[in-house]
Amino acid sequence: MPTEDAASREGERSDWDTAYAILAHGLLTPLSVIRGLTEALIRQDGLNPEDRQMYLSRIMENADFVSTMLSDMVRGLPPEAWSLLDELGAEGARRYLATDDEAKPPDQ
Repeated sequence: MPTEDAASREGERSDWDTAYAILAHGLLTPLSVIRGLTEALIRQDGLNPEDRQMYLSRIMENADFVSTMLSDMVRGLPPEAWSLLDELGAEGARRYLATDDEAKPPDQ
């Protein structure tokens, strides 16, 4: 029979899995829309101005949604997470500002 601590951890894991699934869906859906509409804009040279404007508006709406969602998440972080984010931000900046002899991000 599971102990009370094990049951508590299992409940926490279940809560985390649920939160993760909601977050992943909440981010992946608008990112998929952004990617699909951007690809359509790139591939369709003869797109009429009204459709082009509609695609661009939908891209902005979805980008704003993702930005708001991430901002809300960051505001909810505990204080100890801020120092970790600062460290990760500094490391990310170092990687992007690296010289040719130093490590570059994988996509460059």
